[in-house]
Amino acid sequence: MADSLSPDIRQTRRWLLPFARIVDGQLVLDVGTGTGTAAIKAAKLAGRHGFVFGIDRSLPILSMAKSHCSKNGQRNVRFLAMDARKIQFPDGLFDNVISNCGISFQAFDETTVELSRVLRRGSFLTYNNWYFKDVPAHTVVSETLQQHRTKNPSPKLHAQRIAMARTPRKLGLELGSTDSRVKARRISGC
Repeated sequence: MADSLSPDIRQTRRWLLPFARIVDGQLVLDVGTGTGTAAIKAAKLAGRHGFVFGIDRSLPILSMAKSHCSKNGQRNVRFLAMDARKIQFPDGLFDNVISNCGISFQAFDETTVELSRVLRRGSFLTYNNWYFKDVPAHTVVSETLQQHRTKNPSPKLHAQRIAMARTPRKLGLELGSTDSRVKARRISGC
């Protein structure tokens, strides 16, 4: 499959799948699937007895994902228009949930509640998210914002600050995992 993504996105996807520990026969959800590249690769790992659902809110990007999938001949993956804050699957269905920079900071709390709902007990949530600390332009903006930070943020801004401050271990405990089954990697880039 031709990969038209930037090198940064390709690299983050390469980090994602080994951490996810996807094995033959698993049912996997790819949140914010985008062009479907990670979902298609996950489907190969899930094998002929497994299946992957890729969800995204963008219909044009899902069209691209479906096109990539048909070019690959992968039959154990399906792409659906769906908001990660309102996942339309039953509780405890998935063995594995992955996301390559597809979980929005603005909806982090709502999304992680939904992800914990659809994950089977003992299953894995593995995600990459953007972290701009090492990018000089973002560092300057961040320092400026910090200087002028409001002392009484709106509930939405407060929730975003909390979401961005979470560590994978803390998130895992919030989702009911006591053994670090939540794997996350912060990616520097833009």
